[in-house]
Amino acid sequence: MSMNLLGTIKDAFREGIAHRAVLRRNEQALLSQWEKAGRPLPPPQAFKHQLIRDMAGRFGTRVLVETGTNFGHTVSAVLGTFHTIYSIELMDELWASARRRFARHPQVKLSHGDSARELPRILGELREPALFWLDAHYSGAGTARADIDTPIAQELLAISQHSLKNHVLLIDDARKFDGTDAYPTLDGCRKAAAGYWPQHTFEVVDDVIRIAPRCLDAHQHSKPASLVDSVTQSEQAYLDVCRCAASAPSAFAGFRRDPGYTRMLEHVTEAQGREYLRLLSPDGRARQLLQEAAKNDRVGQPVTMRLESGLEMSPTTLRYLKVADDIERLFGTLDGAAVVEIGVGYGGQCRLLDAMFELKSYTLVDLRPVLDLAAEFLSRFPLRTAVRFLTMNELAPTPYGFAISNYAFTELSRDVQEIYYRKVLQQTPAGYITYNDIGPAQLRPLSCDELCQRLNGRSLPEEPVTHPKNRLIVWGASRLAESR
Repeated sequence: MSMNLLGTIKDAFREGIAHRAVLRRNEQALLSQWEKAGRPLPPPQAFKHQLIRDMAGRFGTRVLVETGTNFGHTVSAVLGTFHTIYSIELMDELWASARRRFARHPQVKLSHGDSARELPRILGELREPALFWLDAHYSGAGTARADIDTPIAQELLAISQHSLKNHVLLIDDARKFDGTDAYPTLDGCRKAAAGYWPQHTFEVVDDVIRIAPRCLDAHQHSKPASLVDSVTQSEQAYLDVCRCAASAPSAFAGFRRDPGYTRMLEHVTEAQGREYLRLLSPDGRARQLLQEAAKNDRVGQPVTMRLESGLEMSPTTLRYLKVADDIERLFGTLDGAAVVEIGVGYGGQCRLLDAMFELKSYTLVDLRPVLDLAAEFLSRFPLRTAVRFLTMNELAPTPYGFAISNYAFTELSRDVQEIYYRKVLQQTPAGYITYNDIGPAQLRPLSCDELCQRLNGRSLPEEPVTHPKNRLIVWGASRLAESR
């Protein structure tokens, strides 16, 4: 048997479905090891392959354009994701190997040459938005060098001149963007991207530069579901992150650092976190739960702080613990209570209350993208209680044992608040609301005094104070025991 024929047989097997399934399992094992090691840079190839697949699903792109074919591992990993794959390789031997490897895959279109020259030709063929994986650069022995070490500046310029303006760009090796060897600085790249694609976001996560349309579902043109008539740009970005993180593992891995998310949540300061910790009751369950609560922060890659004990925790988790401590201090216990939470974040409060009390049930109420993210987060933990995820319109008027809302209820319009009051609060004997007064005046939300009067509750100071007008509204401490 000739060596050429043997090579062809090996290549065909290597690109077979069964073999790719084995590779996918191996990738998952590598990703797990990388996560456990603290996500060091650069990330493994398995992460990059997963990121490309996730971003393609997120934005609905069916075409991949890769610069720097190398051994063809990226093309192989995403064969089932795109209907057309373009890949450019400068080195003769690598290009010839890739031609042989993907000879049985007509959707793979390989180009031989400098991507600075080949990319404009490929762009001339594109009739729909594409995902670009830009990874062409000189890496020493075993790679080829054109006139300069990297053509990234020319590549970005060429893509910017294309008639379609909603492409998705991923650029590998962000750590190399230091202004040397023909690489621009990161700041220079950011400014160029802002000029080329003013409607795109620019972020660097896990050594990959991501330049993408602001709207998550750019291919769907559908208005997101909302509880109010309009959605601010920050709220839209937040919902986009929730949608993506709930469905894409690479986005979920770092969602608690995503700028679109942290503008709305996960912005508790370290100083506030330390104050929340100081205020925890010395003998309360919440303080005893610190080690368990820290497990929340193994998910989503939040910014953490080191406690004197050496424990790493996010300030947000410490705020959730403070809320749980307040509840125990004011109401005794939630053991046996059916809890409903209005405005659920990523599910962190639910997870801590479930760990702290023997609850009867827990109902989370929010917009569907937020609920999907919370469900994904909570699926990482064994919960002791039954959990339900409902939108406002899915709620039936139901008597719960205890209601909780951290800011969310008081930030809604009065019309929406009235619906929640009728369906939930009016029939719930006890509850805890963190009240703020930061919403636009046209929303006409219920005032602190109005809520206290309706609920037969009382207003308490927020500790620590995070806004001058913030208060706690609590009601029904004595009735909670009766409801159980």
